[in-house]
Amino acid sequence: MTKILFTTSQLEHPPKGGPTLRIENSIKALSSVAEVVLVSRLPLQQIGGEQALQYYHKYCSKFLFVTEHNAFVAASRLLEITRSERVQVLWLGYGNISYEILHHLGLQKCSYPVVIDTDSVWSRFILRGLSYHDRLEDKIRIFSEGWLKRWEEYWGTQSADITTAVSSVDAEYYKIFTNRIDSVQIFSNVIDPENYRGVYENLEIKRPCIYLAGTFWPGSPMEEAAKWILEKVLPIVRLSVPNIHFYIVGKSATDVLKFKSNEHVTITGTVQSVLPYLSNVDVAVVPLKFESGTRFKIMEAGICNIPIVSTTLGAEGIPVKDRHDILLADTPEGFASCIIELINKPELSRKLVTNCQSLIERRYSITTAAKEADIILRFFKHPLFRKVLFPDPGICEISERLYRATLNSDLTTMLAFSIILFNHLMRKYGNHPLFLPDEEREETTILLKQMKRMMPNNSNVSEALSLIKATDMQLRNQVKAISQKSEEACLSD
Repeated sequence: MTKILFTTSQLEHPPKGGPTLRIENSIKALSSVAEVVLVSRLPLQQIGGEQALQYYHKYCSKFLFVTEHNAFVAASRLLEITRSERVQVLWLGYGNISYEILHHLGLQKCSYPVVIDTDSVWSRFILRGLSYHDRLEDKIRIFSEGWLKRWEEYWGTQSADITTAVSSVDAEYYKIFTNRIDSVQIFSNVIDPENYRGVYENLEIKRPCIYLAGTFWPGSPMEEAAKWILEKVLPIVRLSVPNIHFYIVGKSATDVLKFKSNEHVTITGTVQSVLPYLSNVDVAVVPLKFESGTRFKIMEAGICNIPIVSTTLGAEGIPVKDRHDILLADTPEGFASCIIELINKPELSRKLVTNCQSLIERRYSITTAAKEADIILRFFKHPLFRKVLFPDPGICEISERLYRATLNSDLTTMLAFSIILFNHLMRKYGNHPLFLPDEEREETTILLKQMKRMMPNNSNVSEALSLIKATDMQLRNQVKAISQKSEEACLSD
């Protein structure tokens, strides 16, 4: 059995959000196909104390801590443990924020295979938020953070032996950056159905009702989603269902949405378990406008037999079918109509929950993730496998500057650096349709034009606009060529 070192900076028991739920279920899945040495990059008191320690000991042969904040020191400690424990594979859990560790592992000539385990395309998650902020300063911050992260995804995919993605949608993005066969693999977000089998009575639930759960912070996808329901969807629903109640549950919800509570809206902060709410509501809503990855909200509602209404993006990466597994809608009127329909048509709700629960049990259980993990670990035993050498010194130098830039609170410095990285990556990948999708391209062009007016002599901003214009032409020519081939094929038939 392969012995792996699984390390993460997101660990908590019981898990109270998507990131820690992914980590817990990843550890469960890996432990069924490998021997796991678990290394927390958080101290014991932050992961749940002795209760967490006892829980995770069931799934690992050793539980250790590396809590140094300095990435170079942390990477050194991880390599020491890897050697002393005779580990065969290093698995960086929650890899989206582990790229700096990966960088320092490479600088220290790590000779062990490394998995960078992502839970989303984080740059896409950030940059999708451009159109949901009005202040120029916010847009500049989003652009800067998004392109610093996209640089990490670029060199990180080239540097790790395996990059995992939670869905085929995310996998296709990471594949842009590598021509190594099988170096991008699916390792899904999954849930453990056994954790949802209980009966959870909540006699205080006001029905009929809808439910939204997540993690909230100012400017977050969850804040935008909740406000969209409150301001645009619920007024329409109340015309048909006057007594509809809305439950909003999750970390910092009471802070971000203060003053939104009333007799028809209940907002809680972090709760010990969402199940007493989720198991007793009429409809779960996933009204996300910008995000990335796959939603535990859909998996949990599906396994709990609660019908779901989601935006198309909210269901991204999960192969649900509209009106078969869930209802999909992207306008306030359409979303409200779906909620009303589920409340008034119990037979439709029963059909959807039966199909959705079957899909989740079949595709998103611990067993699924264990099979995916086994495929990944067998990759390292293939006779043709060769450890990836760290990228060229130029990439290392830019990465060092990146980590210095992210420590610098001066937004001007981060912006200048991010535009340089934007231009570098656009020259390499700008003509790939998945690298800069249409919605990002449009918002980025608008922002860069604003910057151009502010900084008319900035050559890097001018180059960025030129690169977008040039790649627009290339992409249009690609589409035109594909269209012509299709027409020719039809004529020949």
